[in-house]
Amino acid sequence: MTRLLRTIIIIGIIYSSVFNLSNFDIKKTYAQDDHSKDYSVQIKSYDEVNSNYLKLWIWDKRPETGIQISDAGNTNALNSVKPLGIRMVETTMDWNDIESSPGVYRPEKITEWQNKIQTMKNKQVEPIVNILCIKDHCPTNVNYENRYNTYKHFAAFAGDMAKQFPQVTYWELWSGMDVRNGSTDLFGEYNGLSLHDMGVNYAGMLSNAYSTIKISNPQALVIMGGLDYPADQLQMEGDNFIQGIYDGAGGSGRRWFDIANIHTFRKNFTNRGNEIRQIMDQNYDYGKPLWTTAIGLDAGEIQTALGYPRTWNTPTNTSDDPAECKWTDLPKNAEGKLIYDSDGFDYENCKTLSQRILENITSSVFQKAIIYQFHGTNANECSDYNNNQSDPQNLCPGAVLPALPANYILKNAQQIDDYGYGIMRNGQYDQDSSFIPRPIYNWLKNTQVNILVNNQSAFATDVLLPNMESTNLKLYAPEGYDYYFNDLGMVIKNVAINSLSPTEILVKKQVIIKSADRLESSSGQIITYTITYNNTTSGVLKKLSITDEIPNGTTYVPNSATGMGVYDPARNAITWSSMAPNPGNGINLKFQVRVN
Repeated sequence: MTRLLRTIIIIGIIYSSVFNLSNFDIKKTYAQDDHSKDYSVQIKSYDEVNSNYLKLWIWDKRPETGIQISDAGNTNALNSVKPLGIRMVETTMDWNDIESSPGVYRPEKITEWQNKIQTMKNKQVEPIVNILCIKDHCPTNVNYENRYNTYKHFAAFAGDMAKQFPQVTYWELWSGMDVRNGSTDLFGEYNGLSLHDMGVNYAGMLSNAYSTIKISNPQALVIMGGLDYPADQLQMEGDNFIQGIYDGAGGSGRRWFDIANIHTFRKNFTNRGNEIRQIMDQNYDYGKPLWTTAIGLDAGEIQTALGYPRTWNTPTNTSDDPAECKWTDLPKNAEGKLIYDSDGFDYENCKTLSQRILENITSSVFQKAIIYQFHGTNANECSDYNNNQSDPQNLCPGAVLPALPANYILKNAQQIDDYGYGIMRNGQYDQDSSFIPRPIYNWLKNTQVNILVNNQSAFATDVLLPNMESTNLKLYAPEGYDYYFNDLGMVIKNVAINSLSPTEILVKKQVIIKSADRLESSSGQIITYTITYNNTTSGVLKKLSITDEIPNGTTYVPNSATGMGVYDPARNAITWSSMAPNPGNGINLKFQVRVN
């Protein structure tokens, strides 16, 4: 007796092309037609019970540079970044500043934020709103000891803000949670917790806030708070915050953020991104965007990375310095002394930041890279709420500045944060005329680092869904798209991809039933097979092909295949080609074999 049912192969369509960004000259206008390498595929969700569908998010992975502006409603600041081709602007929303009591918000602050966001939108700027509060400056009863209520409290606030400001797509939840700097006590900083366990707690907050934001605005995207990513040896020992996030929320941590995010307050840039990406891949978080919402050098990093305070010696131009960064005639005051804040720090700022941005353009490690920042803070915006200006690690006017040579002067109102990655010279925050461009500003203006995205904010290309070990993709079809298979996997044709939000594609398991008029038989008997295929997608499946092999121990009955089926003796299989079933319609195919 012979067991007769066999596996059916379904073939559905691809166009393939190659684009290598590493050789791209960013200073030239480039009409880019080939986008075959410009996307990533993320499996956003799937049917864990019956494996009936895969929900894909297709992301534009071309790198784009943005900037952080503390007062993002300042029209002069927004006008200043427009010539740079920058549209992504991050700004901070202070939880305690808006909320007077749980669920009660100060009307004047809501109006202030409405005006700020509308101003940004009027200037064609995409706001990235970072919600947080600083230790000792948080709402009442918001603390680690009351963490479970705190996380629900924060989630309610985040959801209300997403509802209040539907124009905002990007919501970044917290910042620098993995650094013991006094701002992370909601997750166990002062309770002896490891970084991993602090990450588990943060995932608990994320899982609550993600849900409330999505209920308020299903189109919103949740960004993980930027990780400052501490010393490498902690990562090597396995004690890292991001792994705690993945392990948190009952092991479902990756579901509760749409975009991963770190800060890169150091010269070690792409390596840090690659290390985070490796952790993401180890947790099956393939294809999810990775951003850095702070390319910069803050006050503390100026001292540690560049070796200040010390007496400054004018550096020497090198061959790889951008033209905008090179030394020319240093400005002097009326007495002929060199103006200190216009020399060495501007050189370091221009050279180092331009290198980081170009490094990301050629590597595409970070899909969005946000410069920290438009300009330095001032006394009124000091992040040290205790006004401890003697502490050089805080962004305060009293921070320690480098020692000056005798022939230098220090411009008034300067502070150490001015000498980081700000693109503007600092001044009085609310005086628009005080924004003075630094050399890096001119480099950004001349280079137009976002020229690819600005010239073509959306594109269409064929998308490859790679083969998977546990899923037979040939049993699936993308809803509303033409597709076919190659050796690498399923190719989905002509997918429209936007640089601001993912394209969602539902890939559904097809209903295929193969039956025989008898499952067991003896020699010489004829078996009739029936294959029923139902199109469960919402579109016509063009050029659908079904191939079925003749079972072992049987011989095909000539001309028995219905529906234009063609028997191939070399493969011992029948193929039905170029079928186009309408949505909801089925196809019935038959053929016969004789038992040997």
